[in-house]
Amino acid sequence: MQMQTLIGSLALCGLLTALSFVAGCESAARNQVLRLGSSRLMVHVTRAWVDALKAKSSPLLIELSDSGSTLAIQSLIKGELDAATSSRRMRTDELMDARSRGFKIEESPIGFLIYTVVVHPSNPITSLTTQQVSDVFSGQIKSWDEVGGVKKPIVRVYRRVKPGEYDHFFERVVHADQKEIPSGSEKVTVVLDKPWEIVQRVAADPEAVGYLLTADLGPGLKTLMMKRTPSGAVSQPTVDAALDRSYPLLRPLYLYVNRASRQPVTYFREFVLGDEGREIARSKGMVPLPKKRGDVDANKLYEMLSW
Repeated sequence: MQMQTLIGSLALCGLLTALSFVAGCESAARNQVLRLGSSRLMVHVTRAWVDALKAKSSPLLIELSDSGSTLAIQSLIKGELDAATSSRRMRTDELMDARSRGFKIEESPIGFLIYTVVVHPSNPITSLTTQQVSDVFSGQIKSWDEVGGVKKPIVRVYRRVKPGEYDHFFERVVHADQKEIPSGSEKVTVVLDKPWEIVQRVAADPEAVGYLLTADLGPGLKTLMMKRTPSGAVSQPTVDAALDRSYPLLRPLYLYVNRASRQPVTYFREFVLGDEGREIARSKGMVPLPKKRGDVDANKLYEMLSW
């Protein structure tokens, strides 16, 4: 009888210990919350990654905020985030600021978004060179007949960039700051806030031209093909054309993780760069980087895949 009591007591202790261990693991899992910030341009992709990780048998708990690249980077520097997706590259002073606070920020190029140049369907132009795109949006080319179209003034439609935002199209494609938008009458210079406003404006004006990401395209537009040189081959704004580097208008995207964080930042990064993460990105219109990149470093990769 005493032996049965002892065995029962030991079994009860074992059960309590096991329950305590499980509770401790669950508590630890609850504490393993990855704080993630996202670029607004990337939020649909970032959210899809988060949803996929939450649906796994051993889910990764993630708190996602979509404050935009600049605020996400600032929060990462202060240790308020563990990781951030960004549509702009961190500056050297930002990396040094993070290091001075004891945080080691690691950069991973993760892919690209595709820019398109759009016109009214009645416009006879079918393609432009990258130099012509730059000259059109900088105001150096003012009439459609200068690029093979009819003799009509070009109505340039721009996206307004608010303070603290970054316009990669202007810096890398037009090679200018948006403050340098050509002055002129509202008849040839239009600045709008939302992508859908650009869609509507260009779709309603046979003389208009605008730029949009592929994810923002709408009805009533004609998408122009691109050429790197006047004698070069034309290419469409597709994922395949971006991957084989024949289409040039790309916006590079980055993932930044704080290696000093106790959260599973390495696991998150490996998921994003892995097969499942890359397939999710592609399904959302993002161009994921090739899985095998050899010995190409981040700087060379950036220069190789963007112009």
